[in-house]
Amino acid sequence: MIQRRLDWRSRLVEWGLGLRGQPFAWGKTDCATLGREALALCFGRDVAPQIGAPWDTARKAMLRLRRFPYHEQLERVGATRTSLPFARAGDIVIADEPAEGIGQMSIFVCLDATSFLGSSSEDGVQIVGLENVPADAVVYSLWEIPGEEVADGEGR
Repeated sequence: MIQRRLDWRSRLVEWGLGLRGQPFAWGKTDCATLGREALALCFGRDVAPQIGAPWDTARKAMLRLRRFPYHEQLERVGATRTSLPFARAGDIVIADEPAEGIGQMSIFVCLDATSFLGSSSEDGVQIVGLENVPADAVVYSLWEIPGEEVADGEGR
């Protein structure tokens, strides 16, 4: 079993604050990439390597995420679903894609109970409050990955 690193919280907050204000870029600062990188920081490795290398266009992102739906990848590694009032630091929050279309905030990283890291093509990477996350969003908590052995230097 792989558990979150001991210093996951400080790494996550430092990383999130460091990204604030960065421009939107597919495969670097889009919301799906931010979620994947946040979990890699927490666990010390990519938890969804099957998704493959980062994309560099909206079309490539859509094709890859249709093939590997984000929520299915989280559930595959043992993430549990809950609702927004129960979001904790390190959780991944998935909302329906806004009507404006792809490139808008729909995946958020919970930095604490009221602060979320998100990205949009218009505003880039931002830290937003709970009021900016759709109330019907689904929260995925992942604290350990069952059934995998911890190699030296991984996890913990």
